[in-house]
Amino acid sequence: IEHRPHVCVVAAAPGAGLACRILKDAVQQVVGRIVEDHARAIPEEVNTIAVHFVDDTVPALAGGCSAMMAEFVEHSSEVRHAVALGRYLRNPPGVLASLASGGEALALPLSPMQDSLTEEEKGAVYERALLDVVNQVGVDVNAAVGHPWQAYLLQYVAGLGKRKAAALVAAIRASDSGALESR
Repeated sequence: IEHRPHVCVVAAAPGAGLACRILKDAVQQVVGRIVEDHARAIPEEVNTIAVHFVDDTVPALAGGCSAMMAEFVEHSSEVRHAVALGRYLRNPPGVLASLASGGEALALPLSPMQDSLTEEEKGAVYERALLDVVNQVGVDVNAAVGHPWQAYLLQYVAGLGKRKAAALVAAIRASDSGALESR
């Protein structure tokens, strides 16, 4: 085994319930064989590799967004989709913030009534929701500095905005350690 996984994700598209369940069972069998045959490949802190369903609506959109295409120019759409699934499992607000920054979040189907809103109104709703979530959950500044896809979250921290968030990231990267050591 080349990598030491903690989790395996099955993308569950809306309306594909039985097919996804069959696929998850098959993946769990494969994971079970890997655990038995390559026990040393599993990280010490994990006793098995978890298999999870993830709603594929956001990752499917994120895999084709402008930020993802710019970051993974040489990779196929399948690789970008897989990366988007992993990122969404790890940090859903970060993926949504990257979609919102490019305007792609407006394509997310959230409500049957959303077509009655203008593009500007939908954008304002997404921005307000991201502001609420980010300020309730918080942002790991060092992760945002180290991983550009997570830096999109900083602009939704109360009082920052796009320019101040970009200046903060640039200042931290230019510092001696390249990371914040304390508040």
